Amino acid sequence: MAWQRTAREDFACPPSALWAVVGDPRRWPEWCDAVGPVVMTEPVRVGAQLRYEPAGRVSGALHRRTAPPMRVTDCRPERRLTIEQPIPTGAMTVEWLIDPTTTAGGEPGCVLAQRIAVGGLLSPAVVVGVAAGLASSWSRSVVRLHALLA
Repeated sequence: MAWQRTAREDFACPPSALWAVVGDPRRWPEWCDAVGPVVMTEPVRVGAQLRYEPAGRVSGALHRRTAPPMRVTDCRPERRLTIEQPIPTGAMTVEWLIDPTTTAGGEPGCVLAQRIAVGGLLSPAVVVGVAAGLASSWSRSVVRLHALLA
């Protein structure tokens, strides 16, 4: 089973301001209520590893006991951050893309896109346990991001 969801939001701030929040996985729980604790002890760069827990009590406990670390697979400051969670015969990928724009008032702005993709034998379980929660939290996440950037 292959599963994917993409969502977008406009922001009235320069890409650097949005990147300061979205480009640091340790800050993910600040703006996404589907994510619990994130531990990352190295700089954000390709190959860096991190551990996170889904915010749900059951999914968080299961994830903590069974999931290997995520890793950064793409990092282009102020443009793109991609992290990947290995699952048997596949992966869950979470990607944030920042595209510079100009607001209606002529100020710097940007569009943030979030793409979540899951593939592999256990993808149905990963979608139910983690990915669907990340995707469905988007509307609350962007409200929190706008507040953090205000």
